[in-house]
Amino acid sequence: MKNSQQGSIIIFSLLLLASILAIALTLASVFIPKVRSIAEAGNSTRAIYAADTATEVCLYEARNQPASAVARPLLTNGAIFTIASLSASPVDVSADCRPLGSTTFKFRALGTFNGVSRALEIGQ
Repeated sequence: MKNSQQGSIIIFSLLLLASILAIALTLASVFIPKVRSIAEAGNSTRAIYAADTATEVCLYEARNQPASAVARPLLTNGAIFTIASLSASPVDVSADCRPLGSTTFKFRALGTFNGVSRALEIGQ
């Protein structure tokens, strides 16, 4: 083999390697966000369940007007929720939703799990 042919084989090999690397990096930049989004689906489900739990408790209190506030559910998975009134003056009513029964009945329940938040709004 001539010396000039060996140089061209090395250049061809480097070009081929660079093109394979470029394709791999392009595919990775497309698929990595998709994989992250799939991983967040479980967190999103837990967050919406936390918001749903808050909604049910608040609806119960506002409609039935019990003598004292209902005990808040213990979310053992680490999710948290807040309930905010959407009336003329928005206030945090997470501790007691009973006053909502005597006013315009609108509120937002926000559930959060591992940094993912989902909200449900109720209006009547």
